[in-house]
Amino acid sequence: MSAFVLAVLIRAPVLARAADQVATTSQVVPIETFEEYAPLTFPVRWKVCGNEDEARAIYSVLEEHGNHFLHARAEHKSVQLGLPHPFQPKEFPQ
Repeated sequence: MSAFVLAVLIRAPVLARAADQVATTSQVVPIETFEEYAPLTFPVRWKVCGNEDEARAIYSVLEEHGNHFLHARAEHKSVQLGLPHPFQPKEFPQ
């Protein structure tokens, strides 16, 4: 089984550490906040890798204390989501 890890930055100050470099919030580019989606809906901009009906049963946007986020609950399922976001690597040098 393949593992798929997706980190989504949700309107919070974040410090990321990679080796000896530290990225501050001025370098962080949020690509999704989920604020445009109503709770209990499927994030339609996201692309499904696998069965779309299963994905809609697994993933939904939830809201807690005013913050929207992607929630996933899957038992014995293997459906992945991804958010296409083209960018130029030269815009984010190390």
